[in-house]
Amino acid sequence: MERPPFERGLSITETRNVRMSTDSAGTRPVRLEMHSRKETDDVYDDVIYSKGASIIEMLEDWLGPAAFRRSLHRYLTDHQFGSATSSDLIAAIKEETGVDVGPVLVGFLDRPGAPVLRFSVASAEGAATLDVDQGANPWTIPVCFHAASMDRRCELVTTSRAELQLPGPLTWIWPNAYGSGYYRSILTPALLDTLVAKGYRQLEEPERLALAGDLEALTSSGQVPAAQVMTILPRMMRDPEARVRSYVDVLILALAEVAPESARATYAQWLQKTMGLPSAVPAQATSVEDFLRDKR
Repeated sequence: MERPPFERGLSITETRNVRMSTDSAGTRPVRLEMHSRKETDDVYDDVIYSKGASIIEMLEDWLGPAAFRRSLHRYLTDHQFGSATSSDLIAAIKEETGVDVGPVLVGFLDRPGAPVLRFSVASAEGAATLDVDQGANPWTIPVCFHAASMDRRCELVTTSRAELQLPGPLTWIWPNAYGSGYYRSILTPALLDTLVAKGYRQLEEPERLALAGDLEALTSSGQVPAAQVMTILPRMMRDPEARVRSYVDVLILALAEVAPESARATYAQWLQKTMGLPSAVPAQATSVEDFLRDKR
């Protein structure tokens, strides 16, 4: 049975979240050079299918579903009863859309890991500038964003730092529209607070799931401060989508594990007072899983 569109979107975003949680510079890329039949025995693993699917979904949301379907139809028709390569797919997409996806597709196929993008906004005289910083060794990435009073749109980012001009001033912005972008998003504290306070209800389920997945990973790695995440957990815990709420559970565990032992009793009190959870977070971080099981 075919899943409804919103369910397909949630599934691919969940696949993206899970794949990115283990994808790093030390893991294998999607595409490997093969020198013999024997080398292909174990090549088709989860990286091929889950990361490959995530990349394809990112391309579709960037180009638009109709244009992407035309491109795939051309690709399959031109090469029916034969073999084809990723270069043929790139050519078919360019013929149908005029967009050269080569730098994006080749980069994500041949390079392990995933980008981490830092976003900030400056507003002045009715306009806004979205600053995108991905540090050294930049990727070529289609960055799609969902903002207040704007249609979703995508911009190609190719440099370590880019400035995207937007009509403004912006009330809120989430820089991973559709929830399919294969990158982590770090927002300034002010941007994140405003997004959750004013834009959260307007995000679609896959977008909220991507936000939750990013916060869980970035909190665990120390790239987003625990105190910042604690301010928005109560709102996310009331999310109507169960898969988003499941990430709140993981975030509760992640925060307990990164908290100093001396602060865990205070954290437990905060959970009870702010989120209405039982005051049962133990002093030992290894037992926090028991707390989450009891909470359910």
